Amino acid sequence: MNEVDKYNFFLEGGTAKELKEKYFGDSVKFWNDLFKHPNYDEFWKSRVITNYLQDVKPAVMVVGGFFDAEDAYGTFKTYQSIEEKSKTNNSILVAGPWYHGGWVRAAGDHLGDIQFEKKQVSPIRKNLNSPFSVTT
Repeated sequence: MNEVDKYNFFLEGGTAKELKEKYFGDSVKFWNDLFKHPNYDEFWKSRVITNYLQDVKPAVMVVGGFFDAEDAYGTFKTYQSIEEKSKTNNSILVAGPWYHGGWVRAAGDHLGDIQFEKKQVSPIRKNLNSPFSVTT
């Protein structure tokens, strides 16, 4: 299997239970928690970050990818919640053509077989991340 092709990994990997048994066993607490809480119960409700974003004082740079198969919704909902519940907050939203965490772990010059004309992440790190960290 091509390690870069995450789609095929999960497509061929079987069910979540089979993935857990094959790769994790009981070694990853979060996977164990997933199976203990298959429904939207208090375990999951307590982890909804937007419930805790009222009156946020420090500026926040919320970053996400348009191709985030894990949680594209969360990026935009988090930013929207800060804007609505913390009116004086000076936060910014940064979104680009990358996967979950891709703005940190990749150059942003491609997504799978799709090639971009230039690296998308370097300008973000240089022009937004660094100045944001210094000025806030």
